[in-house]
Amino acid sequence: MTDSVIGGDVSTTNIHITQNNGIQWPSFALVTAALILCSIGMMTDAWAVQEMEDEILGVPVSVEIEMGLDDITTTSCMGADCTIAEDDLGSMSDNCTTLAEQSGLNEEQTEDACGNTQDTATAGFVGIIFITLGIVVMLFSILSAFLGTKGIEMPFSQYYPGVGAAVILVGIISWKLILPEGEATLGYSARLTVAGLLASAMAGTYLTICHKFDK
Repeated sequence: MTDSVIGGDVSTTNIHITQNNGIQWPSFALVTAALILCSIGMMTDAWAVQEMEDEILGVPVSVEIEMGLDDITTTSCMGADCTIAEDDLGSMSDNCTTLAEQSGLNEEQTEDACGNTQDTATAGFVGIIFITLGIVVMLFSILSAFLGTKGIEMPFSQYYPGVGAAVILVGIISWKLILPEGEATLGYSARLTVAGLLASAMAGTYLTICHKFDK
């Protein structure tokens, strides 16, 4: 009995199970960071930013437009006097369409008047859907890491971070393609989300490599 316990086969198996049941801390940290970055990026309103500055009668005038996935904030300043206006993109699109119908505009005229607003709202909506799905996949990745400590292995869990990153990337690309062309630049919200998907992709790569070597 003593020899069988000390024997190489039993000892090696025990070590192997212990390694599998531990959290892969580098990937766990990357996915956690990705989850935080993407969540902040989705909820903040600086995906597309446009700034305009001028001077009227010696008084500096500036307008800054920060557009999120579902909101738009306009900050207008004349000297030190600033006014901030916030609007919901979906409501703006619906209101524009309603006013166009009440004014008797036909379909083509409505498209000319409200097309950009509708496309902007649609772009944000599509982006939110895909980014939310990507975040959900990241949550499953974190859940699978904790289940691993209990000896429960979720199927294909090594791919979860990479899939989450890919889904978020689809969301960002879709948002950009649907968004009307303009002079706005990417704001910090979009950059945070991109950083998050890169972190999640790195975690997925790390887990995939570890899984192959573990076999």
